[in-house]
Amino acid sequence: MGFKWILIISFFIFKITGLAAQVVNDNCINASFINIPSTGIICLNADNLNATPDGYSNSCDQIATPPLPVGGNEIWYSYIATGDSNIISVTPDGSPGSIVDPSITVITGNCGAFNTLVCDAALTASVSFIIPAGTQVWFYVTANTTDGSFIMCVQSVNTAVAPGNCSNLTRVCNKQSLTIQPDLTSSTTIVPSCFTSAPQHPQYLVFTVGTTGSLEFTGSPLGWPNGNGGSTWALFEATDPLNPCTNPSLLMCNSFYVQNSIPVTQFGMSSSVSGCATNSFCPPITVDSGKIYLLLIDDINGNASPIDISWGGTFAIGPTADFTISSDFICSYNSVQVNYTGNATSSATFNWTPAQSTNNYTVSYPAAGNYTIRLSVTENGCTQVTGKQITVNPVPVADAGSNLDFCSASGQYIMGLAPVVGYIYNWIPNLNINYPDSSQTLVFGFNVGITDSLVEYTLIATLGICSDSDKVQVLIHPRQSPLFTAPVAQCLTGNSFSFIPDNDSVPNSTFQWAFDNGSPDTSYAFNPQDISFSAIGQQQITLITQSPNCPMDVYSDVISINPNPVASFYASIASGCPPLSVDLFNTSPPLAGGSITWQPGNGIIDTISNDTATVIYDISGFYSPTITLTSADGCSTTDTIATPIEVYPLPNATFYSTPAYVEDLNPLVSFTNSEPNGLCYYTFGDGDSSIDCQTQHLYADTGSYLVTLIVTSTDGCIDTTYRIIEVNKFFTLYIPNAFTPNDDGRNDSFIIKGEGVVDLDIKIFNRRGQMVYRSDALNKAWNGTHLDTGNKVPDGVYVYDMIARDSNRKKHYYKGFVTVVR
Repeated sequence: MGFKWILIISFFIFKITGLAAQVVNDNCINASFINIPSTGIICLNADNLNATPDGYSNSCDQIATPPLPVGGNEIWYSYIATGDSNIISVTPDGSPGSIVDPSITVITGNCGAFNTLVCDAALTASVSFIIPAGTQVWFYVTANTTDGSFIMCVQSVNTAVAPGNCSNLTRVCNKQSLTIQPDLTSSTTIVPSCFTSAPQHPQYLVFTVGTTGSLEFTGSPLGWPNGNGGSTWALFEATDPLNPCTNPSLLMCNSFYVQNSIPVTQFGMSSSVSGCATNSFCPPITVDSGKIYLLLIDDINGNASPIDISWGGTFAIGPTADFTISSDFICSYNSVQVNYTGNATSSATFNWTPAQSTNNYTVSYPAAGNYTIRLSVTENGCTQVTGKQITVNPVPVADAGSNLDFCSASGQYIMGLAPVVGYIYNWIPNLNINYPDSSQTLVFGFNVGITDSLVEYTLIATLGICSDSDKVQVLIHPRQSPLFTAPVAQCLTGNSFSFIPDNDSVPNSTFQWAFDNGSPDTSYAFNPQDISFSAIGQQQITLITQSPNCPMDVYSDVISINPNPVASFYASIASGCPPLSVDLFNTSPPLAGGSITWQPGNGIIDTISNDTATVIYDISGFYSPTITLTSADGCSTTDTIATPIEVYPLPNATFYSTPAYVEDLNPLVSFTNSEPNGLCYYTFGDGDSSIDCQTQHLYADTGSYLVTLIVTSTDGCIDTTYRIIEVNKFFTLYIPNAFTPNDDGRNDSFIIKGEGVVDLDIKIFNRRGQMVYRSDALNKAWNGTHLDTGNKVPDGVYVYDMIARDSNRKKHYYKGFVTVVR
């Protein structure tokens, strides 16, 4: 057995990650549950560092050396026994922090009330005990000298089987290793084909296959003296399930020990060999689920030495009690899904603890604690037991208290259950939560709208992996904000302001405005308008608002009223005749950083500077020039001259002369001026003059004369008019109607004569419209030839067309007839 134990330790050690860092199994109620595999043995790394005493001690651990307390610092474990033979061992792992003088104690009962069942009184760090398979076992490990790390192994297997023959078969129910003791007195009638003689001391093992797979096994004889001895074996498939020894079918047979008569330490079936004719091992075969197989082992030595049998391959011996759970670490009231995964058939008997009527079910646990689910499966005379532990963690209670309501920009305390030590609290959302890690906290909020706003907060309380939640609703009433934006500064003159809060009007809110030096000085409107102020400087504006369910709010700000500059000026002259030049002089107080604007009042600004302006007035009337001073902040003042500037009207120097055309036959011209008031003075252009507004003048000769009239009004304004008077020659023209170009010296040519003629153009045409004569000179004679060529035109009547222009440049048009008679 010792050799097998060492092999198991070397192949099955594994480590529970983080066990040394966190002691979770510091007491019985939190004992770490160990799942025993189908081999019946498991080893793991552990330590009892940071463990604390629970006050329980016995004769094995009460001798703990100080500073360790009596009983030591225990860590607890629990498992379901899968066999009646149980061994627990603890071995220091050899590291510098290894445990010194470990002690193991197995208890009876449960965590509520227990007594010591067994402990390692000999301080061997190993205990063994017999307990029915399926029993839940609790034990703890402590140190008597120094806490530290160790390797712990737990074995829970069946005890050695008794001899069996075909009348008393030894049934194998799982693949745990077992030890058989051949019966020196037994006999059988089954003789395998490879045996040279009937079995001498056979042991029969019968098993039912639960899962199809390859079958391997190893037999290790123990205690053969001097290496002498041997075993033969044969594998059968039972044809009669009720009587497996009746006519079984031989599958594999090996009598190598007999054939060679040499001692061999082991035998069986192994994938490492390809044949068994000269080998104590044969290759594996496939065995099928539900079939019954019979393994015969014969001790040919006859010394009845025990033989260890271990199983390999992929097959499974049925039934198995394997099952899965969806989780082994849950919260109160959470459900766990349990599903049977073993190979037992529906004919098997299933006993669940707690009792269940189905092999796939859901179970929940209302209370926190450690709960064990056990399954006992019985089939074909075999019973298998498996257990799993579920740790149910307590669910914290989350209580967010009653719903709240308050005004925007304020808050209230959420008063649920008082904070519990160990709980982790979290608010979702955590916006506007003062203490997001407490169940009782101040919540505040803002509602920038005009209707109630509802915000829902969820309190999550967490304890370990478990959590609970509760909701609280917070109703935030809108709050009319008194905040307003002060308007930009205005000037004292003509200022007018409108005010409006920055936020929309909350229904049923009240507004009370106060305006220092304002007119009016109060208003209850949401948006007061046309507010004017009578004083310069900063003026305080105060708004008091109140909304339903909210307190009164007050806000003040100031606006600026800027002064208007003082403007004044004077004019250099108050009246005069046009064009009247007036100088305007600024007499206003000095203006820093501003501007000056002059407006002449329909005059024309001739020159300008900041403080002076020269204006020309060309039209009579009254004029009111202005000066406008604009300060650096944009305030303006306009001053208008007190007494308008008067520009006198000019007299009317227009005059009329008659006749329109003056000829030297009658060169008397009349002059008339219509100015009712004023003095007239004529000069006639020939050296003569007159002071009468209506007068006559006789010109002595023809020619062009410049007549000038100067009129002076009663205001002293002068107007002058000029006119050209043309005295022309008297205009006369003589056109003959016939002539006789016969060279008799009388009336031989056609001659036009006249006075006052400046230009002349005459054309003469025959009756066919052909021109026969043309001349542009007065007193030039036409001799009756065609175009003055010397060719005489025939006698007859000819048409003339003539234009004459007199000394006044007036054109005279003539048409007529002239008769040529020879």
